[in-house]
Amino acid sequence: MLIHGKLVRLTRPQDEGNGYAMFWFLVTEDIEYNDKHQVLCRGVIPMAIPGIPLEMEVIQVNGYIYDIQTAKVYSNTRESSLFFLQDIKGISPKTANMLLDRLDGNIMKLLDMDTEAFFKGIKRSKVYRDSLMEKLRGINLTQSTYEELLSCGLEYSQISRLQTIYEGNAIGALKKDPYSAGEKVDMDFIKKDFLARHYGLSRLSVTRMKSAAIEVLRINESKGNTRITIEGYIRTFNELIRHSAWIKSVSSVYLFAVINTIPEIMVRDGYLFFKRRYLQEYDIYKHLNRIKDIPKDLGITLNDVMMMEKEKGFRYLDTQRRLFSSMNKNNVILMPGKPGTGKTTTISGAIRLYKEKNPKAKVCMCAPTARASQVMKESSGYPASTIHSLLKLIPYGNDYLGKNENDQLECDLLIVDEMSMVDTEIFYLLLRAIPNGCQIILCGDPDQIESVGCGSVFRDLLNSNTFCTVTLNQFMRQDAQSSIVQNCKKILEGDPDLIADEQFFIGRYESDEAAKRALLYYYPKDEDCMKHQILSTTKQGKVGTEVLNRTLEDPADADSLIYHDYVYRAGDKVVFVSNNYKAGYCNGDVGVITEIHNGMTVSLGDETVSLGEYDLDEILPADVITVHKSQGGEYEDVYVMLPEKPRVLLTRNILNTAVSRARKKVMLFTVRNSLSICVSNVMSHNRDTWLSIFFQQDN
Repeated sequence: MLIHGKLVRLTRPQDEGNGYAMFWFLVTEDIEYNDKHQVLCRGVIPMAIPGIPLEMEVIQVNGYIYDIQTAKVYSNTRESSLFFLQDIKGISPKTANMLLDRLDGNIMKLLDMDTEAFFKGIKRSKVYRDSLMEKLRGINLTQSTYEELLSCGLEYSQISRLQTIYEGNAIGALKKDPYSAGEKVDMDFIKKDFLARHYGLSRLSVTRMKSAAIEVLRINESKGNTRITIEGYIRTFNELIRHSAWIKSVSSVYLFAVINTIPEIMVRDGYLFFKRRYLQEYDIYKHLNRIKDIPKDLGITLNDVMMMEKEKGFRYLDTQRRLFSSMNKNNVILMPGKPGTGKTTTISGAIRLYKEKNPKAKVCMCAPTARASQVMKESSGYPASTIHSLLKLIPYGNDYLGKNENDQLECDLLIVDEMSMVDTEIFYLLLRAIPNGCQIILCGDPDQIESVGCGSVFRDLLNSNTFCTVTLNQFMRQDAQSSIVQNCKKILEGDPDLIADEQFFIGRYESDEAAKRALLYYYPKDEDCMKHQILSTTKQGKVGTEVLNRTLEDPADADSLIYHDYVYRAGDKVVFVSNNYKAGYCNGDVGVITEIHNGMTVSLGDETVSLGEYDLDEILPADVITVHKSQGGEYEDVYVMLPEKPRVLLTRNILNTAVSRARKKVMLFTVRNSLSICVSNVMSHNRDTWLSIFFQQDN
């Protein structure tokens, strides 16, 4: 609906980067409003000045809360025009009314008139004429910029950020080089390309080719790879061009001539890749060999293990004992294992034996996310942190400040858990900070879904046959009979006949709506939110994370914070959607809001993160998260939504990851044949990396 009125009071300051604001708006139309004839609006506006008149297209969210779809400065009425005149030196109320009488109540008409002729004969007009016209031109430029760029498909937030970066001349910057300007606001290549055509640039311009060349490698890395064959690169490039502003193909000879001028891209042995990523993988290879080649002899004996077993009151499994003996001769040990095979018990035993032989030794435990490190700490009884906290990482240009080759960790034994989640960059940053003589044990489940970032570090190390590997493949006595553990085994073996009991509920429904109703019936919304977690394979659709989170949220009230389409309040669970090592959170971290202010404070176990009003794009509600985001987490009960689509997300690894998040109970809601499709789908994508090649060359 279209509404008019004026901004009364900001409840959230306008984000200087994306233009987002929340404010009370005195509305002239007869719509649902509060007792002051005001509505609460949220969204992007060109200017956030109390009193400014606006015309907005809005959608009602709840009661008198409205989301802004479009907004522009409104000057078509006498009252709105008075707003632009009130702060100009030399214009009194009498003068303002006189000017508006001559302009039929619309001050913006001055922009289309001969101002010399208009002001001729008006006393003292020289005092305010120039400042008035400057203000009107600025408003008009901002308005026309938004209108033009919105028609080109840009988002309000992108326009606002460009206006800030280029000091009000976003269009000038885009006309000159839309590829470089668009890069500053995370604009995808297709959008940049349509802007280039709109502003008359050549389809064969070098800047276009460079932007497309880099985009192809980004697409490849988003699939987990760190390199791509020349044939695959050309195929991806042509696919990108087919969806671009100019669908006409580009000569491969010309493309590679341009690629040869891009310092960030390398071509070698029939592959293309980012130089930085290649060097990171090579450094991983070098550092692991450096650490591995330092001899270690701890002197752990079978008698030491038996004495520990006697004190603990149980006998370690043979595979666990093998890990302890391996610590005597190997500085790098890989320990893959599925849930229930005693990984936590093994880690605790390894630390104890190490400390017995080296009482003054410093032991560090870490994991890629706050949730994973918290689980590690709770399960083992030893302190644990995130990898980035351990390294004290702070982004600096294209690198990070913190622990590195010149300022290494003080650590004698390092244990890293959830290695399947660790990508190339974070593992490189970790290894360069590990001193000679430090023993490292890398733990994880290779059957979990792989890292969000590119690389396949843990799988590459396991396949290299270079390092001592102790596979935990025996189930602990107390876990062997668990239907959760048994069903994980069945899933990975492709057996759809899962065990249904009090610990493992399986519901089959004929529609997404029916599955959703069942979920809402069983989910204990008012209990401790960190004990229970709903997982969905997808963000989109009727049972995706977006719809389900909105369904579960409570209506907004005076104590809540509204951002985009979500209502946040103290006690709500949120998930971080990007890495910010300086602030102290990682993509996938789940925490609880402890306080609402201009932004919010979020508890991540032992750590607290404060988000300002400009940081709220970093989070989403987490009553429901994707299976990918759940990696590294553990919950008492897990509620898994398994829709039939998209089928690309119905794989054994994804279902195994979801089910293995639960300690006590799994509630599985399947739609039609989604379970059988999922269990039968062995499709897996082997990521193409340089790291695997470096180790193959050694063998």
